[in-house]
Amino acid sequence: MECELGQGLAAPLCGSEAIVPTLQRVITRRIAKAQSLVQKAAWRMDRKSVRIRLLKGAARNLRVVQRRAGKALRKGRISAACREQIEVTIQRLRQSVLGLST
Repeated sequence: MECELGQGLAAPLCGSEAIVPTLQRVITRRIAKAQSLVQKAAWRMDRKSVRIRLLKGAARNLRVVQRRAGKALRKGRISAACREQIEVTIQRLRQSVLGLST
């Protein structure tokens, strides 16, 4: 899972289209924070409640990226295609993170 989140940071989310620097910063920070929470959850395999809380926090950070991409689209800072690509990628990551909590 950590590798998958790392790929989310490394790969350009909108292909050749440039992302506004503020949105890019939010994406980078929130994915890094989610990755950190997943790593902490991996160390807490003994306490299921703690692990679930950490993984939900990671999913929440990824949800923020989705909301901010929607806001950037409404303000005309990114294209609809870029927002859709971000949405699909982040949704896949969120499902993976939430799948770990079961």
